[in-house]
Amino acid sequence: MSFRSVITFNLDEYEGLGPTHPQSYRFFMEENLFRHLDIPAANIHIPDGLANDPAKNCADFETAIHDAGGI
Repeated sequence: MSFRSVITFNLDEYEGLGPTHPQSYRFFMEENLFRHLDIPAANIHIPDGLANDPAKNCADFETAIHDAGGI
């Protein structure tokens, strides 16, 4: 089964943790799901825990969800 056309939006991340931090949600998802499937990296969306402007990061995330057709 292929997951190449899947677009995923994960709604959780810890502020202050980068994607390679073992306690970040991104790291958990990579280790336990994404690396085992053929979902293109461009189709995986997780909020940036290290964003300089978290409010803008959240607004951009909402726009990406909308642009992808919504949830």
